[in-house]
Amino acid sequence: MNALERLRQFTTVVADTGDFNAMRAYAPRDATTNPTLILKAAQKPEYRALLEQTVASHPGEPAAGVCDRLLVRFGRDILSIVPGRVSTEVDARLSFDVEATLARARRLVGLYEEAGVGRERVLVKVASTGKASAPPRCSSAKASTATSRCCSLSRRQWPAPMPA
Repeated sequence: MNALERLRQFTTVVADTGDFNAMRAYAPRDATTNPTLILKAAQKPEYRALLEQTVASHPGEPAAGVCDRLLVRFGRDILSIVPGRVSTEVDARLSFDVEATLARARRLVGLYEEAGVGRERVLVKVASTGKASAPPRCSSAKASTATSRCCSLSRRQWPAPMPA
């Protein structure tokens, strides 16, 4: 029994990559993505078609919208590999704006639903940047009810001081 097999006895293995081949090799239960991981993967020749198809399918859409669609496209394809959930991260630049964070989270969930992926297979990650950030309030009853999905917090360090 190798180290990965021993680890599986005690925990859930989650892939933290946008590389489908790595996921196939290690067979994780769930996968997590973020815009940086997807950007890295999209630059590889084997994923170029996903990027080109996504851009071509949505002419005239703002860059942020196309990026959300690319995240969901990768997420949908990841879900054909992993049996559990995929987590997709809301743009960390929105982390100090509660309403914008929630709106983006709802948009991502809606895009997954449009792509035929049920909410039970999607986990939305939001950046946790400190006491003034949106994530602590995302776990409130209002936010949970509004999104009908749990969220995960990703810790981010910012070079600028936190807003008061």
